[in-house]
Amino acid sequence: MTGQDFTQPRVLVTGDTPSAWDTYRSALNPGTDVSGESPFVFDLAFCHSREETCDRLLSARLENRPYAVVFIEIMDLSQPDWVDLAQEIRAIDSDVEIVLATTHSDHHLDDIIRGVPPFDKILVLRKPCHPVEIRQLAISLWGKWRAERQLRGIERATQQESAGSFESPGSDVPEQDTQQRNPEAVQDHLQAVLDAIPACVSWITSDLRYVGINRYLAGLLGIPAEQAIGQPVGFKHIDPNFCRFVERFFASNVQWDSTQTSATMQGEQHDFFVVGQKYRNGKEAVFVGLDVTEQKRAERALRESEEDFRQLAENIGGVFWLADKELRKVVYVSPGYQELWGHSCEDAYREPLSWLETVHPEDRERVLQALSTGRATGAFSEVFRIIRPGGLVRWVRDRAFPIRDESGEVYRYAGIVEDITDSKRAEEERAMLEEHLLNTVLDGIVTINREGVILALNSTAATLLNVPPGKAVGMYLSTVCGPDREVIADLVEKSIVAGNVVRELPVTFESAGRVWTFTVSVTPLTSGREDGALLVVRDVSRLRDLEREISDRFSFENIVGKSPQMRRVFEMIRNLADTDITVLIRGPSGTGKELVAEALHYHGSGRMGPLVKVNCSALPETLLESELFGHVRGAFTGATRDKVGRFEQADGGTIFLDEIGDMSPALQQRLLRVLQEREIERVGSTQTIKIDIRVLAATNRDLYELVSIGRFREDLYYRLNVVTIQLPPLRERRDDIPLLIQHFLRRSQAHLGRVIKGIAPDAMEILLHYDWPGNVRQLENAIDHAVVLSGDGFIRTECLPPELLRAVRTPLEPRPAVQPTIDRETLQETLNAVGWNRMRAARRLGISRTTLWKKIKEYELIPPE
Repeated sequence: MTGQDFTQPRVLVTGDTPSAWDTYRSALNPGTDVSGESPFVFDLAFCHSREETCDRLLSARLENRPYAVVFIEIMDLSQPDWVDLAQEIRAIDSDVEIVLATTHSDHHLDDIIRGVPPFDKILVLRKPCHPVEIRQLAISLWGKWRAERQLRGIERATQQESAGSFESPGSDVPEQDTQQRNPEAVQDHLQAVLDAIPACVSWITSDLRYVGINRYLAGLLGIPAEQAIGQPVGFKHIDPNFCRFVERFFASNVQWDSTQTSATMQGEQHDFFVVGQKYRNGKEAVFVGLDVTEQKRAERALRESEEDFRQLAENIGGVFWLADKELRKVVYVSPGYQELWGHSCEDAYREPLSWLETVHPEDRERVLQALSTGRATGAFSEVFRIIRPGGLVRWVRDRAFPIRDESGEVYRYAGIVEDITDSKRAEEERAMLEEHLLNTVLDGIVTINREGVILALNSTAATLLNVPPGKAVGMYLSTVCGPDREVIADLVEKSIVAGNVVRELPVTFESAGRVWTFTVSVTPLTSGREDGALLVVRDVSRLRDLEREISDRFSFENIVGKSPQMRRVFEMIRNLADTDITVLIRGPSGTGKELVAEALHYHGSGRMGPLVKVNCSALPETLLESELFGHVRGAFTGATRDKVGRFEQADGGTIFLDEIGDMSPALQQRLLRVLQEREIERVGSTQTIKIDIRVLAATNRDLYELVSIGRFREDLYYRLNVVTIQLPPLRERRDDIPLLIQHFLRRSQAHLGRVIKGIAPDAMEILLHYDWPGNVRQLENAIDHAVVLSGDGFIRTECLPPELLRAVRTPLEPRPAVQPTIDRETLQETLNAVGWNRMRAARRLGISRTTLWKKIKEYELIPPE
């Protein structure tokens, strides 16, 4: 057998990611030790499969040359392969240090790994990472592994010396070395081993005093190593967490344990990963602390950049993706993939080429050819169709560009996929419309003099203006232009005087029981005999009707929208209408939650029954209870007769509970029983009444947040949150604003008896770009306000509500971010609610992780043991 070689670190990399192996080769090439004393070479090996990994580890164990560190490359946490592999590795060699290297961005990764009992010693390396980070981690873990094996062997040697026995064959410590040791030699050898380890090593007794420290730790403390002997733990650095960990460790029955801590040494903050191992019947222990300060900083920066990247990818619009240089393996795909393709992102990772199977058969060959050309030229841009589950066809535009390394070589591709279905359909519809107009509609031509007298016109113009051709000549234009005659005459006169061209002025008038819409273009004419103007009159009534028909396609009952978010809402309403499942409707105030409830009811099987609406925030608890459940005579003061509650009124139909988040805990308990048993009891009665209802609920609050702080019952939350329909704020669906404006204009004109001929461009610009904090309800009120004030039938800027005008007149300067004020109690409750997961706590509080850390330090909060 070959003897152990502690001077050469053995590292094994396992996984099916060949592109990652170059990173490990560059990181673990021959180099210089962190001490700077001697160069060394990593004994580096790669395995392609689980079987190969286990065989290599077993062979190394039998040869007494075990591996110190194993890196496991994983891509998908949902696959159990890495769990099985880590278990097998631990069964073969319980000492080996295991590192999971993953690009997975789930911030719960540490919790997932620590939740699996056999893997408390597993570390996580989030990628991408620098080769120096891999190298430093490998060196530190090798030193830890080396120290643990040496210390375990020394302890056996000491025990056997005192007992007069020898090591058994196959022991980690050579037999002749064991026999020659004495206590002094053991201590000297131990100190030499400790000094050679590139990590903080301390030998501590159960009364929390140092027996010794190594050179690395002494350097950080700024003292000679011998000065620490006999001193209490923590005498030179501020680290109460480590002291508590050591104290708990000695008081426990475990042989080894680990923790993460930080300490201030010589005025600098250091982060450590600490592992403790007991010796001499638990009276002493060795603690190895890996200084991971730079790694932690890099990890924090990486996580912040990952978060920035994630938010950018999720909000960039369309689908953002990353693939390898062969365009055959997906490295990352944004959540929009599931929305556009109808398949989960996990499918894209597991089967990277599955998206090609969804490409329309008529386009597939062209797309494959474009991919082949793109790999050769480094450019890819293609428009094609995909077929979603259920047969729905969507048009997409896929554009990709290469990402190059420092040497200029392409190692990855990035791309953006846009859904262009709407624009494609609009192009087709516009093309059909233009063709129709060219084939069937002729423009009317009218010439007038400077005084506005008609000099000539063609038959089309006479038809459009509804005047006999023979009688029109010599008439004033203002007498044949309907209600807008004064506006048109004024614009014609200004055009002739100023010499300006007026293009497509909208004009409306009623004739033969129909409202006609024209556009009039005015071009000044100058002749030697008489100045005048040329008018081109075009009938756009059919076009406006067609636009109105198109806009009607993007509505559902009174809910209007064509944005992807609203199309998803329409689809969910259709899918849920014929069921009796409980639905939770979420969204800010004014987004139309009540309209969604009405659509679910009137398109469902229970539409013949009543729809009963209850606003849970509008009544105090006592009145709301009586309103919902009813009461019997004498139940309380003022109850002079029996009353039927809203639940009974909704029997056979639907009850809509608006603002459910404002319901008191007592009523939540009673509502839970209604959902579970479909039965109620009136206030003051013990008689049970069976009811057959469907429950719809709505809220503008985060119920999960209310659950976490104890203001909403968790069991009721899960009863209500069977299916959720999320309504977005209006500012996130700006494509729907023009449709909503037209919808509200038609409604307001019918209600107020007004005729609106058009909206001025500057007024439309304000409507389109205002943030609408009150959402759709505010937009509807703004349109009503503008219609009332539009005296001449045109909505201009001055017709809009004052708050819209103030937003335009006030310079839109960026406001400095204001950190929310967080008191100690709120911070403590939030941290406890998320199990002290700092990432989730920071998100919930709306602050950065740095601010959260500072607040924890400021309030001196300590995680529960």
